[in-house]
Amino acid sequence: MITAYLPFFKNDQFEGILGLDLTLDSLNAIIQQSQRKVGTLFVTTKNQQLLAHPRIASATQKTILFTKAAFPESINTSALKNYPTYTTNTFVQEGNYWIYSESIPHTSWRITYLVNYWDIYLRVFRDVGINTMFIILTIFVLLFFTNRYSQRRFISPAMSLVTHIQNENNHLPAQTYQVPRQWQHWFEVISSIFADNRSLVQELKVHNEALEQKVADRTREITAQNEELIQNQEEITSQRDYIANQNLTLKRKEENIQHSLNAALTIQRAVLPAEQKFRDFFEDYFIIFKPKDVVSGDFYWLWQKSPQEVMMMVGDCTGHGIPGAFMSLITTALLDRLTRIKGIENPAEVLSGLNRAVKKLLRQEETHSNDGLEGVIFSLSKQDNEEYLLNFASARSQAYYILPHQADVEVLDGDRTFVGGVGSDIRTFSSQEVLLPKETQLYFGSDGYPDQNNVVRKKIGRKRLKATLLSIASQKMQAQQQHLVGCLATHMKDTDQRDDILLMGLRL
Repeated sequence: MITAYLPFFKNDQFEGILGLDLTLDSLNAIIQQSQRKVGTLFVTTKNQQLLAHPRIASATQKTILFTKAAFPESINTSALKNYPTYTTNTFVQEGNYWIYSESIPHTSWRITYLVNYWDIYLRVFRDVGINTMFIILTIFVLLFFTNRYSQRRFISPAMSLVTHIQNENNHLPAQTYQVPRQWQHWFEVISSIFADNRSLVQELKVHNEALEQKVADRTREITAQNEELIQNQEEITSQRDYIANQNLTLKRKEENIQHSLNAALTIQRAVLPAEQKFRDFFEDYFIIFKPKDVVSGDFYWLWQKSPQEVMMMVGDCTGHGIPGAFMSLITTALLDRLTRIKGIENPAEVLSGLNRAVKKLLRQEETHSNDGLEGVIFSLSKQDNEEYLLNFASARSQAYYILPHQADVEVLDGDRTFVGGVGSDIRTFSSQEVLLPKETQLYFGSDGYPDQNNVVRKKIGRKRLKATLLSIASQKMQAQQQHLVGCLATHMKDTDQRDDILLMGLRL
């Protein structure tokens, strides 16, 4: 007899003790009922006494056995030693055995499950083997009956159908086949298909004979056309060779023209004033000179009369390319004659003399040629008080200047009269004088820069040019040049240059 008891409380007040007397035989019966097919369940106390075991513990024993009796001899010693330290709710391996134990709540007892894992493996293999044999037998039976059914319902009729197709294909007499009713329809369909096929083959044979005749006739036509094409090809080849020779001749002529243009550009640059002359007289300067077609109708001319005085002209001759370049060379030669040889120093008188000389040299009254030029001519002389006297004359052109520490662009306007062309030989130009302090910036140029259009045919314009000059006036001349060239490139992106471009900046 064993007794289990449990105190109970109500509202934290001790009310009494609940006890249960249980015989070892009844505990063994409970354990026996809970026993698994493999392994052994048994109950022990904290003193290593064996309370219940399905085989070795009973009430008839005079003494209670110890836990050692529950373990097999192969693991008896190690299991008895380690049993008190086993972690509950966890499988522990001892030799070929797994040991699992749990504490029984509200008691000092422990229930333990002991099993040989080889028994588990053998049990699993036996169950799997039986199930596998049953499945294999079932599959075999199913396959046997399925094969018999498919042989009678599908395979035999299908083989008969294949034989029927072969006979129809080889034009053999039809036979009678013992097949299920639902297969009879396919035999009839196959017979109908082959009958229709034979009819179509006959029609195609007739059609092919007619088509072969048409092909033969068309081949004769194509052969005749090919002979004609071959003849045409020979003519085209001859013409191609002639064109190739002409292209080679044109290419050589183009190369000669390009060499001539490059030589003309070298001559024109040689005629233009050397940059040393600008450095000798001016504090700083820049020159933007961009011909439209290799050589330019725009030009600039300089004559330094003395270390204290210089005369310059910036002009735009009629046209561009070779005609404009010839005109600029003629104008440069005439300016040298009028100033250096004839000694004319007043800018207005130089323009008047240049007008007469151009009309006479080009015989414009006879040829009715309207070629000429427009531009500005001026002289600069240094004064004793570090100022410069500017004497300015113009033919259809403007010039700009910016005084030091002044936020505005001043405009020098001239006459609207053109130099050269059909008309009166006597044309009078006016001149004006302006006294300029040191560090004044002067800007001269042709109409090529302000008249350059963008991709939507909008010009830069003189208003925008003046605003740009004013915004960069504080920079050095080289920086101003880079800015102006960049603005021009941005404006004329995706379009062509329309005219020669000349823009010059001078700092006194």
